[in-house]
Amino acid sequence: MRTVILLACLVIVAKPAEAQRRTTSVITHVTPAPVASFSIPSTEPLAYLVAADCDLDRTRGREAASMTHSGGGWMAGGLVSGVLLGLIGTAISYAIASSSTVEVNRIPEGVEASCYRDGYTSKARSMNTSNALTGGLLGTAVLVLLVVAASSGSTY
Repeated sequence: MRTVILLACLVIVAKPAEAQRRTTSVITHVTPAPVASFSIPSTEPLAYLVAADCDLDRTRGREAASMTHSGGGWMAGGLVSGVLLGLIGTAISYAIASSSTVEVNRIPEGVEASCYRDGYTSKARSMNTSNALTGGLLGTAVLVLLVVAASSGSTY
């Protein structure tokens, strides 16, 4: 009896598969004519993103941030949050650091200010997040060591 039911199910399942076999299409496909040319008008907000000078100014901003920006406060904050809250504190400090804003103290003469500022803030924010994550993980490691030492009953 089970065999008959199984065969009936297979026939029912296989029937729609025959309807899906590849046949010639009733709908004809029309290929569109090729477009002769395509151009985007140069607008000011898009033009500075593509310019070679803007890339150079962004690079200068990144270099200035790597030399002058300090993320020590983010490392200390991450360390404290890691010690107090563990991995949750690390995640909180990382999230706050990644959404932080950075101000450029001085923009040198002869550079595009917006490009320089973009490069500086991107590098400084990257340094902030990595320092916050490093401090948080170190704090979490300290917390784990304290908990293990307290629970083991040793006299460290």
